[in-house]
Amino acid sequence: MTTPMMRQYREAKDSHPGMLLFFRMGDFYELFEDDAVQAASLLQLTLTSRDGSMPMAGFPHMQLDTYLRRLLQAGLRVAVCEQVEDAAQAKGLVRREVTRVVTPGTLTEDDLLEPRSSNRLLALAPASGGRVGLAWVDVAQGTIRLAEMDRAGAIDLIGLLDPAEVLVPDNAAGRTEALALGVRDDRLTRRPDWQFEREAARQALRERFSVTTVAGFGVEEDSVGVTGAGALVAYLRETLPAGQAHLELKPYETGELVRMDEAVARGLELVRAGTREGREGSLWEAIDRTRTAMGARLTRDWLLAPLAGRGAVSARHDAVEALLADDGARESLRSRLKEIGDLERVAARAGSLRASPRDLAAVRRALTLAPEVLSILAVEGLAGSLAPQAGRIDTCPELAELLSLGLADDPPAQPGEGLVIRPGFDPEIDELRAAREGGKEWLARYQASEITRTGIPSLKVGYNSVFGYFIEITHANTGKVPPDYHRRQTLKNAERYITPELKNHEEKVLGAEERIKARELELFGQMRQMALNHAARLRNTAGALAELDALAGFAEFSRERGCVRPELLSEDCPSILEVTEGRHPVLEGLLPGGTLVPNDLRLGPDHGMLLLITGPNMGGKSVYLRQAGLMVVLAQAGCFVPAKSCRLALVDRVFTRIGAGDDLNRARSTFMAEMIETASILNGATARSLVLLDEIGRGTSTYDGVSLAWAICEDLHERVGCRTLCATHYHELAQLAERMPRARALRVEVRETAKEVLFLYRMQPGSTDKSYGIHVAARAGVPQAVVSRARVLLEELERAYRSGNQAGPSGKAVPAEPPQTVIRNPRLIQSSLFANTEDPVLEELRALDLSRVSPAEALELLARWRRELGGK
Repeated sequence: MTTPMMRQYREAKDSHPGMLLFFRMGDFYELFEDDAVQAASLLQLTLTSRDGSMPMAGFPHMQLDTYLRRLLQAGLRVAVCEQVEDAAQAKGLVRREVTRVVTPGTLTEDDLLEPRSSNRLLALAPASGGRVGLAWVDVAQGTIRLAEMDRAGAIDLIGLLDPAEVLVPDNAAGRTEALALGVRDDRLTRRPDWQFEREAARQALRERFSVTTVAGFGVEEDSVGVTGAGALVAYLRETLPAGQAHLELKPYETGELVRMDEAVARGLELVRAGTREGREGSLWEAIDRTRTAMGARLTRDWLLAPLAGRGAVSARHDAVEALLADDGARESLRSRLKEIGDLERVAARAGSLRASPRDLAAVRRALTLAPEVLSILAVEGLAGSLAPQAGRIDTCPELAELLSLGLADDPPAQPGEGLVIRPGFDPEIDELRAAREGGKEWLARYQASEITRTGIPSLKVGYNSVFGYFIEITHANTGKVPPDYHRRQTLKNAERYITPELKNHEEKVLGAEERIKARELELFGQMRQMALNHAARLRNTAGALAELDALAGFAEFSRERGCVRPELLSEDCPSILEVTEGRHPVLEGLLPGGTLVPNDLRLGPDHGMLLLITGPNMGGKSVYLRQAGLMVVLAQAGCFVPAKSCRLALVDRVFTRIGAGDDLNRARSTFMAEMIETASILNGATARSLVLLDEIGRGTSTYDGVSLAWAICEDLHERVGCRTLCATHYHELAQLAERMPRARALRVEVRETAKEVLFLYRMQPGSTDKSYGIHVAARAGVPQAVVSRARVLLEELERAYRSGNQAGPSGKAVPAEPPQTVIRNPRLIQSSLFANTEDPVLEELRALDLSRVSPAEALELLARWRRELGGK
């Protein structure tokens, strides 16, 4: 089909390859050909055909955002082709243009985004030698970050950034590399290979930032990160042609932040708890007291990327302390911030010429409140600590004045839907509005004057949508009609006329509405252009306000929970982490007041660098591990911590091996996933890192598992020397506390009575030899018959072990196999898994030559054996 309209459609479609095209036709958006088939399936639209051959589907224009949201969730991109001239005034085919390109990574519309989550676009540039170039941006924030790193680092970073859209070269290698780095296939957008060529990328950056070299931004021109940034800028030029004015370029400084991977965020449940959707149950939800969506997003980012430098962390602590000390100033500030709202995304829309009248009203409100915020920050006690944020707040007086004078108090969502321009701002609009609104009074006066002039008392002035305005006179009075009356319509009992004066009024009144809309649109365009010119200043202001909101949120959380400022030790101090009466920040908010048991934590050369934690299931071991990690994350993000006191030497990296689960997408079993994370820990941890291990080695056979766990703990203690907490049901690992000088054993306190077992959730020095697994199974509702049978089997296994033999539930003894390991004194059922291994004390005693042992040496040996066997 080659009609003019279809040629117009195909021109727009060919200009936006890889996108669905919404083609505006009157009050509907239409899709054709393959787009129609795909959209009909995804959106449940009725699929029809044009002339019986071309597939078609459509929907009413007011449902645009609803359908856009669903397509974006499916990972698709959409070009919206609008009618850009009035169909009634068009000569021939209505002119249409693509006015909007919507992709998952370039969204700024509130209706299409989660308000409290960042929305990032990332470009991935593969390179030789296992290196990867990354460049990413949240369009609302406007800062393009770029980095070059190895694949392991890229996997960590991409997992934390969680980009909504990832640009890759169109060749097969680009997609393969992205998938290997953990990017989901439905988030990939393929781009021309040439845009990822080094020279083309550098040229794109030079043109965008009007420079001859990008070295002035602190980046190396030969970095593959620059290649990614160039490809990203080229994509933004296509999708946001007017929205690049507020962009800036910065290198990603890995040394400034604590390095954490997606496994840490998942294990510590920083922003999402388990498999739940949203943030419920996460640390982010537990501490977030922000009053704006931009503040909530920044809080999330701070939790995922804590600071590594002592000066930067101290600066945030100073700000929180100042806000915490002045309740009145803090509440006043939070109140103003709530009124300001999400200026960050509003500024992004202003920077892409997408600002609506209500967006400009939000800008006006923010600029009106900005001086009040500055006054609050100037009070004694806040001025010093919050000076960096105050110095970035720009009141933009020219823009504020224009919006205050010209924009209506309560403008509509879109131009043409209501009053946009304030009365009194523009004389032309005021005159047109007066003509429109004074039409009835004029008609009444005109009718009265014509009755007097013609002497016809029954003369009426009226209006209908077909003939417009008219003067109606009965047939009986047609002889009195003046010469300037021109017949317009004949009725059964009357004639209708028009006069030059009435015609002029008709043209003025009927054209007033369109002229008002056109003039309002013109003035609104001027306001929007000025907002575009101020976009960078608005973005800087929004960034400062978001920081204030996040810091005030930290202060409010600290006030509510009675948190304490952490004491940060200097870099030359030993790696210490000491917490007195620490409380889990998430559980404390979920449990009834006073029911959470606080616990101390001591890590350091004097208290042990490796803590081996044993205890029953459901006793609190994993909580204790997570609590340690959350204390560090909170402290280095800039927040106070829920504890009586806290001292720490800053960590450079946090590692976790918490939780278990298959990674079916990458064909990895539970144990393989566990070992990959463990390998990352052993290869990446330094003496300043924090490592949290929960049930390491449990995904394989017990022999393999305990051997690996033992060797891993030894390596972390002897070679790495970092702060490590290891919770385990392999009670044999507690022996490491006796064998290694900087290892200590902790156990969860349990109180046993004749009738029940009470978990006290309190950590004590020492180890335990029971897991109380059968007790936990009973509490979980396992049938009593199964529980009872398990107790019988347990007794048989314990009795068999105590007899020196390995036995099955049948009771038939099996001679113990020769010793194969040095692990001593396996205990009860846990240790029965090692029952074929002879106790090393017996082995040593059997090999001892008594004739060569002096009395003093014999006493020393007896004392050591007694200690190893659990005696006092």
